[in-house]
Amino acid sequence: MSFKVSFSVPRPAATPHSRRCWELQFLEPVFSRARPARPSRSVMLRATSRLPAARAATTLSAQPRGRRPAPRRRRKELHFPGHPELPLGDFLAGRLARPRVPAGRRAILRRGRMPPAVGRGLAGSELRPRRGRCGSQAARAVGPDVAAEATARSPKRPAPGSRRFEAAGRWALLALVTLMSFATRFHRLDEPPHVCWDETHFGKMGSYYINRTFFFDVHPPLGKMLIGLAGYLSGYDGTFLFQKPGDKYEHHSYMGMRGFCAFLGSLLVPFAYLTVLELSQSLPAALLTAALLTFDTGCLTLSQYILLDPILMFFIMAAMLSMVKYNSCANRPFSAPWWFWLSLTGINLAGALGVKFVGLFIILQVGWNTLSDLWHLFGDCSLSMVRTQVTMGKHLTARILCLIVLPMALYTATYAIHFMVLSKSGPGDGFFSSAFQARLSGNNLHNASIPEYLAYGSVITVRNLRMAIGYLHSHRDLYPEGIGARQQQVSESSVHLCGSRAKLSAVTEPAGKKNPNNTERIPQHRKTLTSLSKFKADKLDRGLSNIGLLLIVLWLTVLIVMIFSLPSPPPSPAPTQVTTYLHKDYNNLWIIKKHSTNSDPLDPSLPVEFVRHGDIIRLEHKETSRNLHSHYHEAPLTRKHYQVTGYGINGTGDSNDFWRIEVVNRKFENRIKVLRSQIRLIHLATGCVLGSSGKILPKWGWEQFEVTCSPYLKGTLNSIWNVEDHINPKLPNISLDVLQPSFPEILLESHMLMIWVLWPLPIWWLLYELLGLHKCGSQISNYGNSGLKPKDNEFTSKPWHWPINYQGLHFSGISDMDFRVYLLGNPVVWWLNLLSIGLYLLSGSIVAVAVQRGARLPAEVEGLSWVLLRGGGQLLFGWMLHYFPFFLMGRILYFHHYFPAMLFSSMLTGILWDTLLRLCAWSLACFPLAGGIHAVGILSLLLGIAYSRVLGREASAQVNLDPLGEGLDSAQGV
Repeated sequence: MSFKVSFSVPRPAATPHSRRCWELQFLEPVFSRARPARPSRSVMLRATSRLPAARAATTLSAQPRGRRPAPRRRRKELHFPGHPELPLGDFLAGRLARPRVPAGRRAILRRGRMPPAVGRGLAGSELRPRRGRCGSQAARAVGPDVAAEATARSPKRPAPGSRRFEAAGRWALLALVTLMSFATRFHRLDEPPHVCWDETHFGKMGSYYINRTFFFDVHPPLGKMLIGLAGYLSGYDGTFLFQKPGDKYEHHSYMGMRGFCAFLGSLLVPFAYLTVLELSQSLPAALLTAALLTFDTGCLTLSQYILLDPILMFFIMAAMLSMVKYNSCANRPFSAPWWFWLSLTGINLAGALGVKFVGLFIILQVGWNTLSDLWHLFGDCSLSMVRTQVTMGKHLTARILCLIVLPMALYTATYAIHFMVLSKSGPGDGFFSSAFQARLSGNNLHNASIPEYLAYGSVITVRNLRMAIGYLHSHRDLYPEGIGARQQQVSESSVHLCGSRAKLSAVTEPAGKKNPNNTERIPQHRKTLTSLSKFKADKLDRGLSNIGLLLIVLWLTVLIVMIFSLPSPPPSPAPTQVTTYLHKDYNNLWIIKKHSTNSDPLDPSLPVEFVRHGDIIRLEHKETSRNLHSHYHEAPLTRKHYQVTGYGINGTGDSNDFWRIEVVNRKFENRIKVLRSQIRLIHLATGCVLGSSGKILPKWGWEQFEVTCSPYLKGTLNSIWNVEDHINPKLPNISLDVLQPSFPEILLESHMLMIWVLWPLPIWWLLYELLGLHKCGSQISNYGNSGLKPKDNEFTSKPWHWPINYQGLHFSGISDMDFRVYLLGNPVVWWLNLLSIGLYLLSGSIVAVAVQRGARLPAEVEGLSWVLLRGGGQLLFGWMLHYFPFFLMGRILYFHHYFPAMLFSSMLTGILWDTLLRLCAWSLACFPLAGGIHAVGILSLLLGIAYSRVLGREASAQVNLDPLGEGLDSAQGV
């Protein structure tokens, strides 16, 4: 058995370190079989330093025989940092004579370096054990070597009363942080009592769930379902229209939906507090992070309204906290806490992705963390190859189940509930296929019966297969001057007019006059007649000329009379517009006819003739009686595509009205099946294929989608159509119930629709376009929340504006008399976060280079370095994932898109400043007041952040003076 006592004494000034630790170790003697004489106990003093080791021995008094020997116990270690000034002799006499040493033991006093403190904000001279549910926290905070050394020493544990007091203090701080968060978020939650900003979208969608009305949105349905559920449970009946910002709620119950969003937004602060506490094991760092988020006006404002952002940030922070928690259980894999936190991580990932596609970023972070864990596990040399393979298989299976299968199952379940609840026809029908619409009650295809195969003479609607494009549509509006065919007609008329003027000038040019182009003069007649014969000839020529002139005048008179007596020709029809339209309309109806005959196919005396693959047809617009027409003129918006128009009168046109119909998904039969056959229309004269470019026409085209005839892209979804409505009295009808799609088909179609709305760019943009919407026009923005076009009095922004808090966003209040809400972050918080990111990159690079070069850092510096690199590195990676992808997006961006990244930067700020202040206190340990540097620094930051919030409220009060100066109006977010 060994017993060790360590103490610290001042080191000579010539040495670089100011404090050393003396260890006193009692060693058991080795006894032989024969009973030896009672040995005397000696104390050997051994000092280790750069100078030759000095040894000293002393003798202690023997223990009385009557006293029982000391019981066996573990090695203990005591520190005496408070008495380095005692002389060595007095210290040995006063301190080392106290322990009662059993007989036959030898005490050796060793000199070594004092071990550092790890975590929990303790002083550098104290070493206390880290207590946690999932094993040693020191191994994750200071690295494996230092942690193993600290564990081997088996430091003295605090008394049970001290542990209970410490745990109670931690719970009290957590309760205080949570209370402050809830108090700030729920303060004046009912103001303003009217619709603010995107409440027009998400409040309306909550009403759709209550009324079970189907709609389309580019975001997954979980967040909107939760808003609708909160409204339903709080008594909201779903009758408020949410038409535009500023509409008064009046007697409608809206506080339930706002309160739900505020509740989830209030939990962001304690989640961030616990995450930082787990990563750094430092209460000051966690408190600083909580203060940053509590007193930030941007997070506060964003949590008080009916929006998806607080729900999204809730799931992101919950996923981050659960990931850090299951990392802390790494030394106890497959235990109950390990399974709990791993499963909870998967649930939170499904929630984040189910609210917005921005949840993909936290999925990437958790995925990277999982790969890192598996990689380090694979490199564990303490396990044999067979055991490593078994362990790797178990870990891999657990992570696949909890982080892939479980989130996918929950995400799919949200869509199952979504389609089950929204069973009535609504404004989103036109975005989905005809077969999908057949399952919605109230839709004209629900429980309908139509002819199965397409025949000549049928009245049909033709729908583009690419979602969010709509139906082939035409109306009586013409293309404006300078667009398409009219531009070409004007140009050709000008050319003809110029040519006529050139001929006229050539005719009227005097003979024999040299023209500007140096052409040959008109030759003169030779003089071959005599003077007499010339005189007679002149008289004869004059008479003949008069007679000829008279005949010419008579002929012209008869010709003019004949021309004016002829009937006037029919006017050339001006081409009408052909577009695609998202909604059902009477102008979507077309009649399919043969190209070679004008007879009525619906004549009862004629047999039914089906349309087959490869037939040449004409499509006549039912309302305008114009044929679908194309020619070599350029399309209005898309260059190198041909224009498509409506041409002809009463179905009579020209050869440019002929189209060849082809079935893309044809298997055996050549007939065209309604709703199922995918067809392509190829122009017979030009060889181009009919399609929609997806571009929005200007105001003269009613902001509908452009239709072109493309000579290049013949295999894209833009050029594939299907027949939806089909009316033909000569054909039998079938029920559309047999054509309704299954749930996997519906799920796939909905995601294809969202991707196609978000992604008009190449495939490598897919990840980024999933998170924000590409500009698709007002028709989609009206039904998909997307903010695809800036609303009135809104400020769009660029990603580089966000970290510097360049400008905010109007939530409410246009006139001076309105209650004004302006989304803007606390400048002190946001600029401190930006400064912290720069300082972290600098300090983290220095520490990383030092570690990589194998520098021998002091133990305390090494422990803080691991906290900075590992904990801070995870948070910096999360900030980068949630911020930099927005630079690659081609959509309209708003200030609120930065807030998920802002959460990570605030947590990084808490860890960074706590670590820097500890390092500063350590480096100035020789000064008397060095111990208070850390506490003063943290307290100053906390007070400065709180005071900045007070200044913000005073500024908002001054901004909101009404125009007459009669009082103050309230504002939030300033």
